Amino acid sequence: MQVQNAKFPLLYLSFNQDGSCIAVGTRKGFRVFNAVPFKPLYSHDFSDGCGVVSMLYRSSILAISGAGNNLRYPRDSVTLYDDQSGRNLGEVELHHAVLNVQLTREKIFVAVDGAVHVHNITDLRQVDKIETCANPNGLLAVQGERDVQILCLGMRPGEVVLRQYTSESLTAVQSFQCHETALRCVQFSPDGKYFATASQKGTLIRIFGIEEKKMIREVRRGSQESTIFSIAFSPDNTKLACTSDHGTIHVFCAINQPDEEVENKKSGLKFLGGMNKYFDSEWSFAKFNVECNVSICRFAGNDQLVVLCGDGQYYKLKVNKDELVKEVHESMLAEK
Repeated sequence: MQVQNAKFPLLYLSFNQDGSCIAVGTRKGFRVFNAVPFKPLYSHDFSDGCGVVSMLYRSSILAISGAGNNLRYPRDSVTLYDDQSGRNLGEVELHHAVLNVQLTREKIFVAVDGAVHVHNITDLRQVDKIETCANPNGLLAVQGERDVQILCLGMRPGEVVLRQYTSESLTAVQSFQCHETALRCVQFSPDGKYFATASQKGTLIRIFGIEEKKMIREVRRGSQESTIFSIAFSPDNTKLACTSDHGTIHVFCAINQPDEEVENKKSGLKFLGGMNKYFDSEWSFAKFNVECNVSICRFAGNDQLVVLCGDGQYYKLKVNKDELVKEVHESMLAEK
């Protein structure tokens, strides 16, 4: 995710495909860390910084787009870079500022404002181009290794399009009208059976079943509008977490919640739900506040949550019944 805040030292925050590694773009280059336990793995400095960086699993291969006027890594191109050899493996020119890049073992998915480009990772040949509505935040979610599905914006505000690919071709397309207003966040569950969305209002998160082809749960982050930067499912889908510009990490019950576990909080005026949907809302059962108002999160196990902040802070939190407990707090900018 692009940080898009000039006061912060980081330009981009990302996890690799399985959440075991972290890659961040800085104003000096990029840095890569092991997620749990937290430790630096490698880094690379170059002029004007790194606007987008995405890892290919735990390999030394990354997709990079520069920031500013970087001539070696232009903002409107994606460069495949091998840090082990220090070589550029190839470049995809988009002619539009790159906002988000997701890698699988066979494909590169690139979001620019108004389109998603799909390229083979081996020969960089373009195999698909998807027109979307305005997408200044580069919303895009990818799940799978070779049989892959992606979520991108549709042509109408609030619409997402699910596209499924095999190694050879596009196999299926579905559209979901998820919200009335423009979307701000989309994410798959780890098993690819569900996805969650939030609109620009940022008050509600909706969970959809892909096989069911409909919304199966709705939870409320808050009553005031907010920008939701990230959504994450736990590996077993029982929990869902989100981060927002209020600096609060929320955790909700999601899918397949055991009876003995905690439940989402509900209003004491729930009996008025028939008159006003607000009173029937499900609220988070656990919260944690960070100082930074730009962050993303990812589960590192069913009860562990990793949070990355635009100011360079790293947190590992534990879900302990109905609370989030800080276990580790580190700086991703510290020289070690």
